[in-house]
Amino acid sequence: MTQLGLFAPLVHPDTDKGATIEERFRAFDAANPSLRAELLRRARALRDRGVTRFGVKAIWEAIRYDASVSVYGAGTYRLNNSFTALYGRLLVELDPSLEGVIETRRRRGEVAA
Repeated sequence: MTQLGLFAPLVHPDTDKGATIEERFRAFDAANPSLRAELLRRARALRDRGVTRFGVKAIWEAIRYDASVSVYGAGTYRLNNSFTALYGRLLVELDPSLEGVIETRRRRGEVAA
């Protein structure tokens, strides 16, 4: 995959003003499958290299940096920080072997298991 292909331009879908964070996340994720794939690839790479705990925020910032430096320039590859926790949970859902490796915190209103 070429560098430009790796960092496909992000699509920021229009959502209703009253949309919840989960609704905005689902729309963004559906519009940007290459971002999800890259997050999953990097999470698995960290796990496979023996990293036992990490947060998705570290991967998020690495992608933001790599895209800004190598392809698009500063400030043009916009990743919403509000989506990092939701991506962390999604990655664990997609690859259960990442549970306990990806750090997550209980969300407001979430009951402990």
